[in-house]
Amino acid sequence: MFLRISQKSSQLGYNGKQSLKLISTASKGFITENNELEKISNNNSAKPFTYKRFNSTASVKTKISQQRDDLDELSKSFKNNKNRIYNNSKLKNTLETSSPWYNQLRAFDDCVMQSLSVSRTNNKNDNIMRNDTLMFWDSLARAMSLYNDLLECPELNATRIGSLINLLHNGLRINRGQLIALNKKPDFDSRSFNMEISKNITEYLRDIARNLLDGKIVCNEYGVMHLLTSFKELNKIEEAINIWKDGMKNDKLTDFFIHPKVVGVMLPLLYETETFTFEQCKQLYETSRKRIDFNHPNLNCGFIVTCLMANENMLALESYSTFCDNCRLDHFKYLAEAHLAFVGKCKDIGIAESFLDRAIKGDMPYKVNLNVSEVNSLLGNTWSELNDFQRVKKTWLSALNFYKHNSVYKNRRITGILSSLNNVYFEIFFQNHQEDPLEGFKNLQESMNSYMEIVGKLDEPLLNIILAKSAVWQNQEIIDSILKNFELNNLPQTIITKRILLKILGSIDNATPKDIIARWNQLIGKVDQMGQSYIANADWAALRDATLTWAQNNKGSIGAPLRVELYFKLVKLYQPYCRDVRQVNRITSGLARQLPVAQRYLKDHHIDDIVVDDIPILQDLQSLEINEKLA
Repeated sequence: MFLRISQKSSQLGYNGKQSLKLISTASKGFITENNELEKISNNNSAKPFTYKRFNSTASVKTKISQQRDDLDELSKSFKNNKNRIYNNSKLKNTLETSSPWYNQLRAFDDCVMQSLSVSRTNNKNDNIMRNDTLMFWDSLARAMSLYNDLLECPELNATRIGSLINLLHNGLRINRGQLIALNKKPDFDSRSFNMEISKNITEYLRDIARNLLDGKIVCNEYGVMHLLTSFKELNKIEEAINIWKDGMKNDKLTDFFIHPKVVGVMLPLLYETETFTFEQCKQLYETSRKRIDFNHPNLNCGFIVTCLMANENMLALESYSTFCDNCRLDHFKYLAEAHLAFVGKCKDIGIAESFLDRAIKGDMPYKVNLNVSEVNSLLGNTWSELNDFQRVKKTWLSALNFYKHNSVYKNRRITGILSSLNNVYFEIFFQNHQEDPLEGFKNLQESMNSYMEIVGKLDEPLLNIILAKSAVWQNQEIIDSILKNFELNNLPQTIITKRILLKILGSIDNATPKDIIARWNQLIGKVDQMGQSYIANADWAALRDATLTWAQNNKGSIGAPLRVELYFKLVKLYQPYCRDVRQVNRITSGLARQLPVAQRYLKDHHIDDIVVDDIPILQDLQSLEINEKLA
């Protein structure tokens, strides 16, 4: 019914027109009739799926992972129970008034449930969380305090622990969203607060994991899934793997750690880190799926992603086909997730492009939210696998057109999406045109014209991306030509632009101290105009790249000592506008540890003794404040 793979298809699933036709026809042939959809939604059983002609020799992966016996060790604990069907019933949160823990348990339940409700609502409406953010974090901390008080309580059951872990996971996502929003703001205090929240949540999760493995608390597969996913999202991959392996070795926890909901999370991690070979991952998949009486979507998605990572593309397509054949309506979001995996993770570009095309056309029965990260991954894969820039450009233009004109994005700010897409595209563009600036500049104009035709205008983020990456050409005339587009399109030069213009002088060999001082003054003027009270680290970094970094890369040239001296002269003049002593140390002795040219200069000179009479300091600054301790 869906994606019937021909025996004559290539091993990778895309060898000419036949395989592409199979994919195209299959997606059109997906169940669309209402009565058939009802049949799927009422069908809780999955058809058996066997691997007939897929084995280790079929893999395109050339790197042979070190053979390990972890899976065999971990399998011992449930070897005698491999045919058992897992009981998915949950313990109820019963609460007897006679319990000595009654008041604390009631407070715990109220705290967790109310906070969970707020955090789930926040996923749909960010404004709610902005109004109640401090109350939410306070409530989360209180829930953890009550949890610690209740460790000896027998009523602290698996359901309560699972809900607490779910709350922490939601809090982690909310905090990550707030950190992303703060990335473009020079609000050090707010960012510091959110980073502290991230550290606290990480420690909370570690405490729960330790208590679970030590047998102090109980949990269900729901909680374990959120626990391991949280560590994954924190990029604590090794911790997630170690927790899972320890859980698999514990007879009392094996049922939960082998559950498909959990194994679906772990499969890609185990393969990516080479903890398991692909054959071992396949064995784990088969073992896990037998634990319940239906095909769990978490497990299906995890296995498909693992297949794609291993270049087992035909097996991924077969698994996806089986998933489609047996998918219920309430699992369509998992189908969409698998669909995106083909776009971003499949190294067979023909297959990946086919799934991208289906997502753009929107002709699938499930809704695909086309994440720009997956499109970016496809751009990178196309370049690394095929070295075909025209194919990269075609995908970029298709994605631009989709994000600009698709009704889903009509009333949304897509600046961030387009900037992310443009950043990857122009990274590849300048790699492709690095050796020929003149031809590259001509093709750059063509790309900018194509962008204008689709989006309607050039924008400041796009020009900033192009400016920054054009440094590879080391050509001031080209930089000036790109810069003219700000004036031609009535676009203001933001502080980001000013930083790039200073930083880019680190790629211009004939840039003079006068040029660097002029760009620095323009940047500081913009900083003051924006109302900042101190010079940020990003501003100092731009000066560093224009001076010290260039000098380090050209340490034998006549101009190197001049740029080193210029850097420290400007530091002496403007260090009173630093935030604190730590920032001063960072831009002086901290840099010296990284750059020998700076280290040598500071060895022979003390900043207080540097003569700066030849460099006039900016006057009449309105917002920048002098730190008297640094003056």
